[in-house]
Amino acid sequence: LDANGNRSHFSSIITPVDIAAPGELIFSPSWDANRGDHWDDRLFNGRAVEGTSFSNAIVSGVVALQKSLNPHLTVEQIRSILTSTALDTGEPGPESGVGAGQVDAEGAVRDVAFWSMYDTWYPTDFPVANGSVVRTWLWGTDPPSGHQYEVYTEAQHGVRLVYYYDKSRMEMTDPLGDRSERWYITNGLLVNELITGDMQIGDGDFETREPAIVNVAGDPDDELGPTYASFINLLDVPPLPQGQVIVETLSRNGEVGSDERFAVYDVWAEYLEETTNHRVADVFWDYLNSFGPIASGQDLLTDRLFDPWFYATGLPITEAYWSEVTVAGQVRDVLMQCFERRCMTYTPANDPAWRVEMGNVGQHYYAWRYELEPVDPVDPVEPEPEVLYESDMTDWPEATFAGGATFTEDGGYHVLVTGTDGFGVEQFAPVSDLADISIQVDVLSAAANAAADACLLTRYDQTLMSGYLWCIDGTGETVAYYQSQDAEGSDTFEVLLERALRVQVNPAGEWNTLGFVSQGEDLLFTLNGSDAGSVEHVGTGAGSVGISVVNYGVDEVEFVFRDMVITSVIVE
Repeated sequence: LDANGNRSHFSSIITPVDIAAPGELIFSPSWDANRGDHWDDRLFNGRAVEGTSFSNAIVSGVVALQKSLNPHLTVEQIRSILTSTALDTGEPGPESGVGAGQVDAEGAVRDVAFWSMYDTWYPTDFPVANGSVVRTWLWGTDPPSGHQYEVYTEAQHGVRLVYYYDKSRMEMTDPLGDRSERWYITNGLLVNELITGDMQIGDGDFETREPAIVNVAGDPDDELGPTYASFINLLDVPPLPQGQVIVETLSRNGEVGSDERFAVYDVWAEYLEETTNHRVADVFWDYLNSFGPIASGQDLLTDRLFDPWFYATGLPITEAYWSEVTVAGQVRDVLMQCFERRCMTYTPANDPAWRVEMGNVGQHYYAWRYELEPVDPVDPVEPEPEVLYESDMTDWPEATFAGGATFTEDGGYHVLVTGTDGFGVEQFAPVSDLADISIQVDVLSAAANAAADACLLTRYDQTLMSGYLWCIDGTGETVAYYQSQDAEGSDTFEVLLERALRVQVNPAGEWNTLGFVSQGEDLLFTLNGSDAGSVEHVGTGAGSVGISVVNYGVDEVEFVFRDMVITSVIVE
């Protein structure tokens, strides 16, 4: 064929041809003294690289790929696949010298792969398709609705071939694997993905989407029955006792209830799958362990429909629930239970052969993945911490006493200490018995005095004078202590963070924000919103919150405080 898919001028129209391939404008490995090894579309004598030798090689390569998937293919099987998948180029229909058309490498190799999927479908569903038996489909009608090449980390080149049936998706992850293995063709954990919204793109890789608001059973436009998203909070519900009649109900919004009217159907909880801790309803367990006509070649044998029982469905991931569902325009009672790969339904009003059915998970999943309007993932709503206390501190008490004073001025709470040599002034917020909290307060030094500390007090026991102190001096150096009393009643100070001029501090004369977060024994000290250090410490577990100013020198000192905020801590 030439570049336009027409028969090349040198192709024979006398010799019978089944399939054609490009034979013009071919790039071929070449060599000459000037360029050495190279690729070229011209021979050494200037002639174009063309001829049936090249088209033969292309077809041979396609056949080699087919045989790599199935070494047992016969010549006639290969011929049939090549001609049935060929691209009709040139004149419409078969053509002398071209045969069925241009070889389609992808189609020809994919068709071989599909045979393995057809072999999985054939035993149970071929007898249904040709009318030999009357029962529900396990996979759906053949041929399937379509194929896709989907991203999968562990697959060759990171993609794998899948085919979508009504009730499942068949997958070939490793084309060169052992075709005799039961799991050479798999069917995905589609229900897991539909319920959780986590689309699997590798053994351990997932893409986060929204749970599928797609009806599990019934008519596509039904607004009564549950969707896959309705099951999102039911994956860890404990199993029912064995033998208990199932009367549990599930609404579209995911609410679980109980309705004794469903006891008339006499469906009970049967087999417990310990791996997932869910119990299979007896109607589904009987079906999964049932025997029936199975196609083997041209013969029908009686054998298990499911071997092993979980091959097609996977393990149960929910309990069974009753719902009212619109089916063919009529509201019906439907029992449904979801497994990893399928959701099963039991409709008592159906004919016996169709009471237990596999849901159309393949259709539902394809619509969720490819057809429905994509929804941006919704970040989980983080719980908001509770504000326990908030004040600009202009409402704090004003007082004058020997050694100092407290007063409000210019929107701040001033603490003046005239007492010297370790004299201190303390004030406390009107809240107490606080344990796991986050607190911050702004502090400003009236003078660059290194002989005085302004401190944030937390978990402070005013009776025992014990608690945590996070302090800053007039030069900006910070230090953290744990204050307590020894057996003789003397104050002791355990240094938790050494005194230092930390990089987070603001220049002298500017406000600094002292912060403290406590969660159990884990303590975090912050400065201007950044971590200054953390420790684990066993001290007072709860107490008051306040401020203090301690003067270690001989001159009076003054600090200003403002905007104290105390919030709860969300425990992870």
